[in-house]
Amino acid sequence: MLKELKGLTASPGMAMGPAKIYSKVDLTITKEMVEGGTEKELERLKSAFDSYLEKLKSTESDNEVQASVTQAHMELLSDPYFIETASGLIKDEKVGASWALRETANQMAAMMESLDDPYLRERGADYRDIGQNLLYILEGVDGGDLSHLDEDCIVISSELTPSDTSTMDRAHVLGFANDLGGKTSHVAIIAQTLDIPALVGMKTVSQEVEEGDDLILDADQGLLLVNPDKETKKVYREKIHDREEERARLEKVKDKEAVTKDGKKIEVVCNVGNLEDLKEGLKRGADGVGLFRTEFLYMENDHFPSEEEQFQVYQAAASRLGQSPLLIRTLDIGGDKSLSYFDFPKEDNPFLGWRALRISFDLPEVFETQVRAILRASAFGNVKLFLPMVVSVDEILEAQDRIASIKEDLRQEGIPFNEEMEVGIMIETPASVLIADDLARYCDFFSIGTNDLTQYILAADRGNDKVAGIYNSYQPSVLRAIKKVIDAAHGAGKWCGMCGGFASDHRATYMLLGMGLDEFSVVGSQVAKVKDLVLGARLDSAQAFAEKILAAGRLDKVEKLVAENPIQ
Repeated sequence: MLKELKGLTASPGMAMGPAKIYSKVDLTITKEMVEGGTEKELERLKSAFDSYLEKLKSTESDNEVQASVTQAHMELLSDPYFIETASGLIKDEKVGASWALRETANQMAAMMESLDDPYLRERGADYRDIGQNLLYILEGVDGGDLSHLDEDCIVISSELTPSDTSTMDRAHVLGFANDLGGKTSHVAIIAQTLDIPALVGMKTVSQEVEEGDDLILDADQGLLLVNPDKETKKVYREKIHDREEERARLEKVKDKEAVTKDGKKIEVVCNVGNLEDLKEGLKRGADGVGLFRTEFLYMENDHFPSEEEQFQVYQAAASRLGQSPLLIRTLDIGGDKSLSYFDFPKEDNPFLGWRALRISFDLPEVFETQVRAILRASAFGNVKLFLPMVVSVDEILEAQDRIASIKEDLRQEGIPFNEEMEVGIMIETPASVLIADDLARYCDFFSIGTNDLTQYILAADRGNDKVAGIYNSYQPSVLRAIKKVIDAAHGAGKWCGMCGGFASDHRATYMLLGMGLDEFSVVGSQVAKVKDLVLGARLDSAQAFAEKILAAGRLDKVEKLVAENPIQ
């Protein structure tokens, strides 16, 4: 009998095949006190870390995603804070290595998962994944994996880890559906990168599907059909065939310039947090980088990174890109992003408090070190710098004064840099929208951060499930703010891009194109799709569509127009 289950789309696509029920070995770890000395438990802990690290070093990655997960795990294992915290629990509480490790991994995961930034929350899954794998080593248990399967299948699980997903047998895994997980989880991002259709947040799918059940996974619609009839299967075979044809077409599109039918060139670039992300984005056809999140250089360190440490990364990215743009955002820390080596003050409203540019101004040595590194890298490519969380003209002027002083120091030292390097700002607050006309006169470009902008305009925390129905970038107030910002930039002869999550929503591409957006900075998996939409569009038609959207005035009318739009 047909059963229809609903979930959240982690990665779009469709698949048909039998169910494969997968579960990891569940370990029961109790808090057992160690009698006598703790040396044996400390040695067991260290041995587990060493063993897992050696295993990772010897792993031959089948794809770049697996390589990036392996690298991330190696970096976290090598972080002295991790093993030192677990060792401290063993010493202080006289407990076994397994309990200390589990508590430490859970604590570090919870800290990361409490952050609002979806990109940063990924690290929480990594900590839980590493903790689980280390526990298997400590307990001498084979936890199981999906790396070698005998037949095509759709994997059904309570939850998959990043290592499960990155190492799964791509020849046989057609898709997967999980009880747990969110749309922005690390597993979701891996699935998108590997082009595996996936649903998450299904709550009870692992209980409602049995091994061998006939499944249709429609991740586009958030549906899992269990034991469908022949007619339904026939319809989906045709849909899957059409999707495969589109995928082949997009593969030919990804390296083209995104130019509308009437000659408007659009830059389609990608968001990255490290050099591995950059490599993947270029492989996907990105024209450059529209957002380099420098906070990861700080968060994945045990100290404020030096000028030379930062320069090495920025210079490598600039050299790789050549004359393609590399937009580097200065440190965006605070709010939901903390540093293990720096004490942030307790704040009642951290998202309205000491964060981003405000911290850079109050820690001048940190700002100077970063700007020096960015300027030095500008001699090696088309580097642009932009400032987060700007709310006034005064902030731009202060930043420019500081940058000018740093440039003079570099000149005196005979260190080359691009004298004409562009300096732009993020537009992500209602204040910056309201004075966008003024701000545009004092900077070189705008980049709209729709994640924070939506949250601030709607007064709806984007990480709070209770107001998830309110947080929506298609709200007329948000769309009109975006249009006002684009018009302000163009009125001052400047260009305007978007690096927030809304830029990656291909349903919005045609509308944003019509609003006049010059640059889309997207996740790698959406590069080809956005380019394809731009190549098939006429600017005048897109403008007419955008005007209709902006005049709608109600969310339901906006969403109806978007849903009915044939160009998406």
